[in-house]
Amino acid sequence: MDERLASGDEGLDLILGGGLPMSGINMIIGLPGSGKTILSQQFVFAGATEERPAIYLSTVSEPFEKILRYAQTLSFFDRQAIGRTVYYEDLGGAVGGDGGLAAVTERIGVLIKERRPGIIAIDSFKALAAFADDARGFRRFLHDLAALLTAFPATCLWIGEYSEEETRTAPEFAVADGIISLATQRVNERTLRLIQVVKLRGSDSRSGRHTYRLSTDGITVFPRLADPLGEADYRLSEGRISSGIAPLDTMLAEGYAPGSSTLVAGPSGAGKTLMGLHFIFSGAASGEPGVIASLQENPIQLQKVAGGFGWSLDNERVAVMYRSPNDVYIDEWVYEL
Repeated sequence: MDERLASGDEGLDLILGGGLPMSGINMIIGLPGSGKTILSQQFVFAGATEERPAIYLSTVSEPFEKILRYAQTLSFFDRQAIGRTVYYEDLGGAVGGDGGLAAVTERIGVLIKERRPGIIAIDSFKALAAFADDARGFRRFLHDLAALLTAFPATCLWIGEYSEEETRTAPEFAVADGIISLATQRVNERTLRLIQVVKLRGSDSRSGRHTYRLSTDGITVFPRLADPLGEADYRLSEGRISSGIAPLDTMLAEGYAPGSSTLVAGPSGAGKTLMGLHFIFSGAASGEPGVIASLQENPIQLQKVAGGFGWSLDNERVAVMYRSPNDVYIDEWVYEL
């Protein structure tokens, strides 16, 4: 049975092939502010159960109290789950003591025996490397920890502020079964957030970089539009669809072809918006619902134009989606549409 750990977001689960494969070690990486901690906690609250709870382990990167305080601002945070299906623990004391990384492995082993978790998150995992005597010592720690976690059926999330170069050289990436990379890219005057499944051992995933947004609801992913959204048949009727303008239908051989896209181009005031409204309200009059997606004229302006020709945007078969062009992310806009 191909069991998966759901992320709590439909778009991310889609590019992961249904979620993260169970019982693997997964790296969630990115620079500060990319949303690594939010994503890992989203996995935790979406997948934890009383039978297979989650343990979220802080190290020495961010204070335990800070992680918990900011987690409480997220809509998926469930206070009733704390101490029942989700447990927060601080490894700072263990790693900062005389025992070093060996004490970390020992402490995680104790928590596994106590909680019998289904999910184990370590934030930040990268910070642990500073407590190794040398590269050899850190590799020994990785071997011992991976052996411990592999022997127990838990899905692990190792969170860290790794650069792209470090993914090719850091030894923990050779151990990982999955790697999810979060990044930001400057596009003109805005920042575009991008997520990529770099590695997912034993499973297919959607290739390439996909956009995402961060909010109080967590991370929302918009799979890139080049990928198919479903396997359903796409059947078209044989007839034509009226433009809503009789003389234009005659010119178009009885209207627009079903499933086609028509570009109406012209200077300001030529009647482009009016042609679109004719099409939408003609369809609504014949029982076909329509959507007006506007990036220029807001609903008040549109209602003024429509009202001048006897139409109303309050029509139950007509929906209006307006977004300001100053705050449009095209992938998100298309999914909303």
